[in-house]
Formats: sequence, structure tokens, C-alpha cells
Amino acid sequence: LKLWSLGRHNAISTIKGHINEKNFVGLATDGDYIACGSENNSLYLYYKGLTRQILTYKFEPARRLIEKPGKDDDSTEFVSAVTWKPGSNILVAANSQGLVKLLELFEFPDTQSNIFYLID
Repeated sequence: LKLWSLGRHNAISTIKGHINEKNFVGLATDGDYIACGSENNSLYLYYKGLTRQILTYKFEPARRLIEKPGKDDDSTEFVSAVTWKPGSNILVAANSQGLVKLLELFEFPDTQSNIFYLID
């Protein structure tokens, strides 16, 4: 994922962490934070000034939620839709199996280094 400067017409940084090789994964920004889905059924959260994720939220495989027997592999599931609620720290994300999560980002800036949590 590349962060571009429209004024300079060039990439100013490359953000790494999520997987996107064959499926569209959701992408949303609120100005400072970038939320991105991934083909490993996780949501990655980035800060615009950093090149690595600040946190990862793993979706549970759908079959585990409905307790169907089967292999414990979610390799075909991916986070496919992501959006921020405007003007808030609320994030909505959905995966390819139709599981929707409403998540809230908490930042604790008074610590030695900022700590972030996603609460569902």
C-alpha cells in the first residue's frame, strides 16, 4: 500500500503488513488513520506517519462461530469492506462470509508510547 502526495505526484511512503494478492480488500481513512482489510481475514490499522501497522484485529472464521465441524482454516475468508463513521473513532468492517464487526478505536496517548485498542 502506497501513501501518495498529490501535490508532488509521488509516493511518500510504503505501508506494509496486510495481504492483498487476489481479492479486493476494504480500505478506509479518516485523515490520520488508515484501516485496511486483508486476505488473512484480519483488519489492519495504520497511522499515516508510520510504515507498519499499529494494530491488527483478527476475524474469527465463520464456521467457528456457528460451530460446524470442519477444518480450522480460514484461508478463503478475507476482510472485504471497511469504513469509518464520519467524525468518530468507530470503524465498521465486514469479511467475505458476511460477518460484520462494529469496532471502536481507543488511544491512550499519556503512556510512554501510544497504545491503541480496538474494542468490538
